[in-house]
Amino acid sequence: MNILLFSNLFPNPLEPERGRMALEKIRVLRQWHDFRVVSPLPWFSVRPSTNKAASLPECDELEGIPVWYPRVPHIPVVGRRWIPKSMLRVVSPLVTSLHAQKPFHLIWATWGYPDVVVGVQLAERLGVPVVGEFHGSDVNQGLQTRWIGDTMLRSFTACRSLIVRSEAMRQTLFYEGVEEAKLVCIYNGVDHHRFQPGDRTEACAKLGWPKEIERVLYVGSLAESKGVLDLLAAHARIRSGGNNRLELVLVGFGPLTTTLEREIQQRRVSSSVRLLGRVPHSDLPVIYNACDLFCLPSYNEGMPNVILEAQACGLPVVATNVGAVPDLIPDTRFGFLYDPGDLAALEDRLQRALQWPFDRAEILRRSQLFTWERAAELYHQVFQHAVGQGERPGTTQLQLGASKRISFRVRFYTQSYPHPENPIAGAFNRHIARALRSQVYLEVVVPISHLEARRPAPMLRWQDGLLIRHPRFLGIRGLNRIFAGCSLAQALQGRPCRAEILMASPAWPEGYAVVRRARECKRPCIVNVIGSDVNRLPPWGPRHSQTLWALRNSDHIYAVSFALRERLIALGIPASKITVIHNGVDGRLFFPRPAEPVRRELGLPVERRVLLFAGNVIHEKARTICWRHSPQYAENNDHCCCWSARVRNRCAMGNSSAVSVSMLTANWWAGKTKARCPNGMQPATSLCCPRGTRDVPT
Repeated sequence: MNILLFSNLFPNPLEPERGRMALEKIRVLRQWHDFRVVSPLPWFSVRPSTNKAASLPECDELEGIPVWYPRVPHIPVVGRRWIPKSMLRVVSPLVTSLHAQKPFHLIWATWGYPDVVVGVQLAERLGVPVVGEFHGSDVNQGLQTRWIGDTMLRSFTACRSLIVRSEAMRQTLFYEGVEEAKLVCIYNGVDHHRFQPGDRTEACAKLGWPKEIERVLYVGSLAESKGVLDLLAAHARIRSGGNNRLELVLVGFGPLTTTLEREIQQRRVSSSVRLLGRVPHSDLPVIYNACDLFCLPSYNEGMPNVILEAQACGLPVVATNVGAVPDLIPDTRFGFLYDPGDLAALEDRLQRALQWPFDRAEILRRSQLFTWERAAELYHQVFQHAVGQGERPGTTQLQLGASKRISFRVRFYTQSYPHPENPIAGAFNRHIARALRSQVYLEVVVPISHLEARRPAPMLRWQDGLLIRHPRFLGIRGLNRIFAGCSLAQALQGRPCRAEILMASPAWPEGYAVVRRARECKRPCIVNVIGSDVNRLPPWGPRHSQTLWALRNSDHIYAVSFALRERLIALGIPASKITVIHNGVDGRLFFPRPAEPVRRELGLPVERRVLLFAGNVIHEKARTICWRHSPQYAENNDHCCCWSARVRNRCAMGNSSAVSVSMLTANWWAGKTKARCPNGMQPATSLCCPRGTRDVPT
């Protein structure tokens, strides 16, 4: 079969390591198929003498494979919208002439935008089928821009099959409306003849590195989305904590190279950080074998091959819980996971991994599942099916607790959910989402106010096995009680709704905005009433009218108690549409522990009685418990433990001479407790799980 590989990710004389995975696949697939490669490159300048791409030949041969490098006019950043048109104009005559010389049976496009988009248009002109393939970041980033996402989704419908690298990516595309039967998950492979365990002493001697130093390795692009600044910060904190035997090795090049060099000098860790820059792929195995731990702190990933290479060399891995990474690190036998951007958790995972008794043989045995030969067989089956000569393979390459048949899709809207701006929020809703994901395909929408987005947060991410979106809405301090419902409803409009059921928690403002959205797209809507959204309902005003409108126009209501159900009935809601579902508790996290060691761990007095207050700082809770009753605490010589400085100050107003109050703020709790809980557990759910307790897998 004659196949055209159309991709901008393919090795060239200037970048021999670019798109190495495509070359690895072709090496194995050549036993069945003949390949010709067209790899467009951007031509940024009208003067060829000043452009590096101009020095490349128009046609070259790489390991016996003919490769063409057409130049495409492109304006960086602002010209992304017009890339498909300019690329099609340049490559169409070339592909047409190649097809006339030796007809293609299939076009294989291996990048979401613009490669798959242009590949579909080329296939339509030549009258051949097209197979699309995605890496992860091409879809995650492309779907964040509406016009790019819409263009990609329209092209996906014309593909005969769509190959994804992870179960997470398969579900992401399904959420966007791609037909499930087209999606095939094929994990990457690794060359086990090149990447295999070696003697650490010999590797260190070959590189000229001292063998008694512990080393953490990172391999990849030095970009902000890769989290290398987080890794450097965690390394500096570990060194300042007294671990002088730790060294950080950074392999790669990117836009943050200069920034990293400056940060290394400012943090005074230049003696313990090796910045190696670009390293040939053939030299990586000896670097892997000279290190003790591999770390990938990326904010977004598809199927990172560097983790497979590290595991093939027997290295344990610390990585973020994104993309297909949980498939590669299913439990603590192979490494540790943490939430992206959580510096305290990253520091703790690195320290634990350096002391953890990993079984390198077990890591190596599991890495043998991922081979290019196994992947190539699946690719061959997909190509055969695309031309009508066989059946499409199963949805996944390996049984890694992977794919399930899709029943129906639910989109869950809530502002109270862990996100990069507030990682300890919404433990209750997170437990609901985790419970639902085993029954349905759940997508979580967590709107973030523009005023709260103090740093760039991803619009789309994958966490806890769930697709999570972060649309922005206009939040006005002091006026949110008036405008929050309308501004949130406006932010949710316009995006196509692929879910069969919409769900919101609480009733305002999420419930109001989602019921409006459900009526617009003609979908059933469920509102989860948590208590304060109804019990604290004002007697008049926008919030009162919008909450009642949402409750009356929703299709069903979940209430957390029978008392709340009676309150809803008193507001005129029919009893037939209310279901009471009590909250639950995770017994793996909350269990009795001896009080004295836990108090010492948290820094609380051992000899005094302690009253703990944990919750929102509102009058009904904090003021009643900590302010009005503070004289009683003083008389009994008790200790009040709360979350907020505002509550502590009000306690002092009640009786400042005798009341002892500890302030456990969100930042304190995240740094004190979250990093000590296994694999990204919520600090709000880890109250009874400090260091030294049992290690509970997620």
